[in-house]
Amino acid sequence: MLSRILKYSLGIVWRSDTQRVMSLTVIGMMLAFVMDIMIAAKLGTGQTADSLILALSFPIMLDTVMREGTKSSLVPLFMEQKVNLNPEKFQYFISGLFNFGFLIGIIITVLIEILAPGVIPILTPKLSPAGRSQTVYLLQICAPLIIFVPNITMLSVLLNSQKRFSTAALRNAIAPGLVVLSLAIFWGLQDVSYMIAVTHVLGFALFFVILLIQSYRHGFKYHWSALPSKTDLRKLGSFSSLPTLGFTLAQGLRLAERLLASLVAVGGVSAYYFALRIFSAVQTIIGVSIATTSLPAMTEQNLAGDRDRFSKIVRKNLLGTLALTTPIVLAIVFFHKTIISILYGRGAFDATSVNLTSQILFWLGLGLIFNCIIPPLQSVLYAQKRYKAVFMNMVLILLVNISLAWILSQMLGLIGISIALSISVAVAAINLVYVLHRSGVYLIPQLER
Repeated sequence: MLSRILKYSLGIVWRSDTQRVMSLTVIGMMLAFVMDIMIAAKLGTGQTADSLILALSFPIMLDTVMREGTKSSLVPLFMEQKVNLNPEKFQYFISGLFNFGFLIGIIITVLIEILAPGVIPILTPKLSPAGRSQTVYLLQICAPLIIFVPNITMLSVLLNSQKRFSTAALRNAIAPGLVVLSLAIFWGLQDVSYMIAVTHVLGFALFFVILLIQSYRHGFKYHWSALPSKTDLRKLGSFSSLPTLGFTLAQGLRLAERLLASLVAVGGVSAYYFALRIFSAVQTIIGVSIATTSLPAMTEQNLAGDRDRFSKIVRKNLLGTLALTTPIVLAIVFFHKTIISILYGRGAFDATSVNLTSQILFWLGLGLIFNCIIPPLQSVLYAQKRYKAVFMNMVLILLVNISLAWILSQMLGLIGISIALSISVAVAAINLVYVLHRSGVYLIPQLER
């Protein structure tokens, strides 16, 4: 049994597409961690750090919703359209979505700029007046990055549907890399929070340009006058509406956790954020990378009706994810304080911050395996175009997480929020296994017979 697990997991790791995406994702995550380390050293876990993280949370949440809600669900749509339409009509289809994406990005940005002064004070009652004012200003600086978000997502889906994963995988590297460079140059500034906000916008703009250039290189021909037809919008809605709504709930939950953290203690937002970054990074490097690179192949096998090869891909993905995640979980459980101390324990991030953040990481680590297997399991449902099942599983996470987070935060503070998250992802992963089993996708070969 052990030899089979190693064989499957090594097959996942050394498959060229997956290896390349994981490598680029690791580079991006390393840059993101360097960025977090520098922010922690400069700002600690005080009110300015909380204001910056809350301000970035809104546009980053929208980016994550659009990206995660569509990058998997739209791959089957793009692959179908490329087969069903002639090349010229396919280019008009893509161009229409491109123009529509810019329109959506501009509208959302304008709304945030207008509504931020009224909404932020309501959502952050525990922040001081100066803290709320700073959060509003930082949010208004960050908001323009949303202009690029819809088309970053669309171009990433286009490249992924062509099995060209590398450029889209750079998403985690560009903005953090620019922030790290800016912090290194302007470290002596007294308040770097505004510079960090501006640099995030520049990072998203640069990544959009890189994606656009690569898309042109691989056949995208932009038609400036193209608009999506009603049929195109209906298809877009049918493929992406439920997953996008599900990820809206999931990201709303992340925002709710940070707002709860702001009610528990000053600096609670940043302490929870720094621990959660490690938790999320491992899922992105392992679970999301495996899910992304295997989705086109699973879609092809599902369209061809090859159930045996489809099931083999699913099992290989799951075993590979488990084999890669288990050692990391053990490291977090036994060395959580050392990890936080090495990553963040310098400058304004003092011993109190290290102790609090490491405790949060410990409880998050207990749910890490479940968090990492969710993307590969969900990708099975995306390949089968079972978007309702994806959505219902996200609703399940929301209900379990938000109810437990509220109760446990009153009893245990920030630790209670992290315990609630670990329990909710465990419930969601178990539910996905059950849903797949009910549909005839068996994760144990013997059951299939």
